[in-house]
Amino acid sequence: MPSEFSPSARGPWGPLTVTVGAVAAGAVAACGAAAAYLQQRGIVSRQVPVHREYWARRTHEVRASAVPHAFHLVVVGDSAAQGVGVPDPEHGWVARVERRLAELLGRPVVTTNLSVSGATTSDLIDDQLPLLEGLEREPDLVICEIGANDVARRQVALPGFTERVGAIADALPHGSVVADVPSYGYGPHEMWVRRANTAIRETAEAHDLHVAPLHAATRPLWPRIVFTHMAQDLFHPNAAGYEVWADALWEGVAEALHDRGLVGADRLRHDAEERARALSA
Repeated sequence: MPSEFSPSARGPWGPLTVTVGAVAAGAVAACGAAAAYLQQRGIVSRQVPVHREYWARRTHEVRASAVPHAFHLVVVGDSAAQGVGVPDPEHGWVARVERRLAELLGRPVVTTNLSVSGATTSDLIDDQLPLLEGLEREPDLVICEIGANDVARRQVALPGFTERVGAIADALPHGSVVADVPSYGYGPHEMWVRRANTAIRETAEAHDLHVAPLHAATRPLWPRIVFTHMAQDLFHPNAAGYEVWADALWEGVAEALHDRGLVGADRLRHDAEERARALSA
């Protein structure tokens, strides 16, 4: 009878075979995880045309000029402004801000959403700013949320990015709201985010624009944000993420409303307190 330590007792499972088997098992598991991720990413990607049609239909069906006393909100930006990451665009940050505006102002809010999924600062200049200039009714407020795709594609080299942000700022009405780029967590992308946000903030200050602090709102959420505030593609926000985005965007909106004398400081303070109580309930 062979010893348990003899080669014949080990059978075919020698150290090299075990190692190869472990590597193969790991590769299979990795492939399975990659396939699952691609499937989840596909679910989010299929939201893009649905959300685009949703905002196009809303803009067509409810024209700002046709609603008496309506507050005209105009949005330019990328897929986050389309609400990609949640199945229902009404759970994106634009619709959330729209509802808060209507409640605060006590009047209808009509939103013209010119944003395009995948847009960079260059795309916004080429495709969205001409539409902004050609609106039949002047906006009461413009919100611009752009730059995340520039970071993802490593298109934040200076001075090119700064020049593009400047061109966008030149085209926005005074007192508009611009969001900085949310946190990318760690590594080189976060360095590029900080570079982009320096350009955004300096340009906003020079052009009398209000900054919505997306980076400050999202940075503390890392690393748990991946599990709690991101959609299946691990890039776009989920419903909880868009709530954080809406709060950050609202900071810029509230400043803009107060700056124009549309809402007093006491009313804004009361609104903030009411919201805090609702969230803690």
